[in-house]
Amino acid sequence: MCPQKQIARDELLLKMRDLENTGLDCRDCQAPCCTFHYNSMRITEAEGQDLVKYLISINADLKEIKNKCRAVIDEYRLDKDFFMKPDARLRRHYTCPFFNNRELGCTIPAEHKPLGCLAFNPTDADKKGQTCKSLSYTDNSEGPKLEIPRVVLAVLEKVLGIL
Repeated sequence: MCPQKQIARDELLLKMRDLENTGLDCRDCQAPCCTFHYNSMRITEAEGQDLVKYLISINADLKEIKNKCRAVIDEYRLDKDFFMKPDARLRRHYTCPFFNNRELGCTIPAEHKPLGCLAFNPTDADKKGQTCKSLSYTDNSEGPKLEIPRVVLAVLEKVLGIL
């Protein structure tokens, strides 16, 4: 991971811990932010590569992840681009393939989440996920951003040769 991204990650992790100390955390939340109700998270190829490196490091079943990503892409038609104007893709809602439908529903630990996911935090201690918003952070991303399953699938196919 590039040094600027690590600095941004460290800053977001500190902000998250500060929020947790005030009772603003994701515990007991049903995580609508990870589902098609709210999620439209997009990441760069570099973030996808970091995510795949983490998955490899924990010996995750990459074929299962590939299948989950493909299923999400198909279900939410993420492979169909809709443009509002030239070079402006419509943000698409989808359920993240790393969401597990339980408390603290993400299977990716904070130290490895995409920065946009880390930045999205509660603003009210009601634990219902209805008042969450993104914290500001320095985004030094280069290149286009696409939905998480599209990027992870492309990285798996390109870098690892998994078809």
